[in-house]
Amino acid sequence: MSSGESFEKTRSVWIVLADCGRARMLRCERTEYDGCHIEELDVLRVVTPPLNRSVSGPIWKNRLRTFGIEDNSDRKALARSAQRIAQWIEKKSGSLAIRRLVLISPARFLGAMREYLPPGLRQRIVERNSELVHLSSSLLSKHPTIRELVGIPTEKG
Repeated sequence: MSSGESFEKTRSVWIVLADCGRARMLRCERTEYDGCHIEELDVLRVVTPPLNRSVSGPIWKNRLRTFGIEDNSDRKALARSAQRIAQWIEKKSGSLAIRRLVLISPARFLGAMREYLPPGLRQRIVERNSELVHLSSSLLSKHPTIRELVGIPTEKG
């Protein structure tokens, strides 16, 4: 095995999974036998006032997950979450010297995040539209999107 092959199999892919409630910073690597090793480096939980105080229980949880934006206060809460997570990503990527980062988030939240990411950081981010923030590291290591990002060939069959 040449040193180039060894480097390719062990290079890290930096991933942030985000939604309006939290963000997770992950370092993912392809293992020797086409597995995926995931190291969760940090988690940011964003606490915002409820988007619509008249909604509670399972309906509220579903609205939060799908971003049922209904009024101006909902938009403000979404914007506050996006701003806080964008600042966190900027700080973490600077302290960890991350040159390239994959941001995986639902489409509506990606749109809100773009507004708050500084241009220099935005150029280093690759966006993916998906809801993965709720998955465990074990499930993430088997997810096709993550496996593709670390360069693991998809199984055909």
